[in-house]
Amino acid sequence: MAVKSVALGAQVSRMRVGQTGSVTFPVTTIGITDGSPIGEVRFYSNEAGTNQMPAFPANTIVGRVSAVADGTATVTIDYLTAPTVAGTAYIRVFIDGTLSNVRPLVVTAAVGRL
Repeated sequence: MAVKSVALGAQVSRMRVGQTGSVTFPVTTIGITDGSPIGEVRFYSNEAGTNQMPAFPANTIVGRVSAVADGTATVTIDYLTAPTVAGTAYIRVFIDGTLSNVRPLVVTAAVGRL
């Protein structure tokens, strides 16, 4: 049996309090077949990735994973409702029976207006 791995990269884009939009994370895979079933994003309240959070209501925060192609995929977290507080949650991605490492999902403070 081939060894499988899923590596979740660092958050690429930024989300601020009071904004809607999306942030992305790159994913690198080994031993995962291209076009494998779409993965699942799991949210955690701790850095160790052991305290899984319940799913968010569908109209607030949605995590999705693109299909694997050439050993890569992208995780997108959509904020359909603007976050009201700055903070950090943690995510992992589950693809083809393989769980990734943990990465922080950061919402930063709003930028002041002049």
